[in-house]
Amino acid sequence: MPHDAASFPPAAHGAVGYSPRSERGCAGGRGRRGAAAPALLEATGMASAAPSTGPEVAGSASIAVLPFVNMSGDAEQSYFADGITEDIITDLARVAGLAVASKTASQIYRGGQVPPAQISRELGVRYILDGSVRKAGDHVRISAHLTDAETNLQAWSERYDRRLENIFDLQSEISRAIVQALKGNLAPHPGDMPARQGTTNVETAESCAMRWHMLKWPCGCNPT
Repeated sequence: MPHDAASFPPAAHGAVGYSPRSERGCAGGRGRRGAAAPALLEATGMASAAPSTGPEVAGSASIAVLPFVNMSGDAEQSYFADGITEDIITDLARVAGLAVASKTASQIYRGGQVPPAQISRELGVRYILDGSVRKAGDHVRISAHLTDAETNLQAWSERYDRRLENIFDLQSEISRAIVQALKGNLAPHPGDMPARQGTTNVETAESCAMRWHMLKWPCGCNPT
């Protein structure tokens, strides 16, 4: 009994070698067609995937840098703290394979007590870096803390005591030191790689259609 052309996947109609008359099949092909087609679609990645809704948390190589807090009581040190935050974001963005939340996105968490897990969900990152600046006389102490939002555990922390002389040089020095220390903690792991999505490549779809065609006629005939 002839089959309607609709029994073929849409990609098959545009594939090379397809002919409406070839739908009649041949001996030995009918028994496998129904069971093999779904398996072929799944194996080749053509099964439909559920669309993504909202930001997905990236792998381990993703981070948001929250504004460093000025704890010195000196309003002028707020500019110094903001400068360190901006330099860290800039330097981290240069690290290959590292996803960094923008400064604008991170600024909304200034001075708040938002849980790391919430920040992770809202910004789509795994790690949260925060810190503080304290000044006493001509000395300054900068503290930095890295939190793993998946476990809510502190993954790394460091304290830097420096003499406050050239502000720009000090900001650059601290930023470079923090970024260098973070590189080892932010390296992506194989288990964090995203799962492969279904193919949307036209050539691949046509190739799958041709394999479907061959499964219908394993003897190799093509009655045209």
